[in-house]
Amino acid sequence: MSLRRISFSPGEWTGALGDLGISVPVLLALSASGSLDLSRALLLFGAVYIGAGLYFRLPIPVQPLKAATALVIARGLGGAALRACALWMAAILAVFSLTGFSDRINRLFTRTVVRGIQLGVGLLLLKAAYKLLLSSPHAGAAAPVAAAFPSLPELASAFWVLVLPQLPLTLGNSVAATCDVSAGYFGEEAARVRPRSVTMSIALSNLAAGLLGGMPVCHGSGGVTAHHKFGARTAGSTIILGAAFISLALLLGSAGAAAALAAIPRWLLAALLAWTGLLHARLMLDKKAVLPVALAMGALGLATSNLSYALALGLAAEGALRWTPLSRLQGARS
Repeated sequence: MSLRRISFSPGEWTGALGDLGISVPVLLALSASGSLDLSRALLLFGAVYIGAGLYFRLPIPVQPLKAATALVIARGLGGAALRACALWMAAILAVFSLTGFSDRINRLFTRTVVRGIQLGVGLLLLKAAYKLLLSSPHAGAAAPVAAAFPSLPELASAFWVLVLPQLPLTLGNSVAATCDVSAGYFGEEAARVRPRSVTMSIALSNLAAGLLGGMPVCHGSGGVTAHHKFGARTAGSTIILGAAFISLALLLGSAGAAAALAAIPRWLLAALLAWTGLLHARLMLDKKAVLPVALAMGALGLATSNLSYALALGLAAEGALRWTPLSRLQGARS
């Protein structure tokens, strides 16, 4: 197995900035809503970033569970719901990894489906950049919150409200597409970025978040592109970013860290998001993918802001193609 040596060259420092446009706004929004102790969340977030870097030896991102955290913010569900969601994701994905089910389900994600998901991610990043640019300044953090451990009714509610919408997106983008784009950028040196190991990494990260009161997290193909295109070539960039998050938490506390993150100009975060979105959307230009299906997936994901619908469309289209003469257009499968 060929693994990259960890470097802290100038490119790793610029690459560390590539994925801030997603994480920073979500962390601030959850903190401002009172759902999260920002200091604790930053400590865990940084630790997961460093742990992922040391294991994968590549700039593998750590991101919020986007569908779940958006629902928590929009519905005001609070910290107990966040912890419940993290615990569910940890349990489900650990079972998938340990049983090998993650490898089997990954075979459903053909080259066309993966490219459609990546196009959808790219378009949604562009949309998020536009919304971020027009949004009001970041709110200040609420008082630190020690969220209670979720009760049985809260666990049941979180499964239906948060986990079911999130799980297909995690399997499609955080596992299948992350493995695909990592292999494309790093070749044989992405040997550890496989469905079973990525699934277990997400499971362990969410177990820590659920037990200790952090933010539910995943990896993500868009983040791989973001770090790579801004110069990252090894895990040095993600270790730098993880250490920065931990330092913010230890030195400034929740209120100080919120002020420091809020000082990052919105236009800069929006520019990072938009550039990453454009680069990620370009990945769908693949001669071995069925372009009309990938385009339809991307359009549906953008229109609904839900990649689960796009994934369902792609899987249905692929199933239909296998039973028609058009199946020869599909080409090689990833």
